[in-house]
Amino acid sequence: MRDRELPQHQAAVCDKELLEELSEAERDEFTSIAVVQTRTAWERYNREIVSALQLSDNGFMDRIKAAGKYPFSFDADRMAPFLKPSLILTGRQDSMTGYRDAWRLLDLYPHATFAVLDRAGHNLHMEQEELLGAMVKDWLSRTGEGMLT
Repeated sequence: MRDRELPQHQAAVCDKELLEELSEAERDEFTSIAVVQTRTAWERYNREIVSALQLSDNGFMDRIKAAGKYPFSFDADRMAPFLKPSLILTGRQDSMTGYRDAWRLLDLYPHATFAVLDRAGHNLHMEQEELLGAMVKDWLSRTGEGMLT
C-alpha cells in the first residue's frame, strides 16, 4: 500500500470566542483535527472523542503514531470486488486519512456511492451530520433491495 495523500489541515468555520474559553491543551487538540470549530462541534467532540480517547490503548496508539501509517493486515490492492451496496464518505479537509486515496478503491465497489463532503474532516460524522444521515439512509434502503449480482 502506498503512502497516503493528505490535504493540509484547515478550518472551514472558527468560533474564536469558543477557542479563547478552552484550555491551551483542549484548544490545541481540538483545532488540530476539527474543520468546523464551533461550540456545538466542541461539545460533541469533547463528549464523544475525548472521552473515548481516555479509554484507548495508549501503547497501541503510540505505535501507530510512530509508524506514521495505518496499515491493513492484508494487501488492500489485491481485494476482490465487493458486489453489495456500499457507501464511502470522506471529508474534503480530512488531514488524517484524506479523501484522494479512497477514490482508488472505487473500482472494487461497483455498487458504491462515493462522496467527498466539503466542510468535513476526520470528524465528518459531527461536521456534516445531516448529509451523513441522508446518505446512510439511502445506503440502508439499497441494502434491503436485494442485488442481482
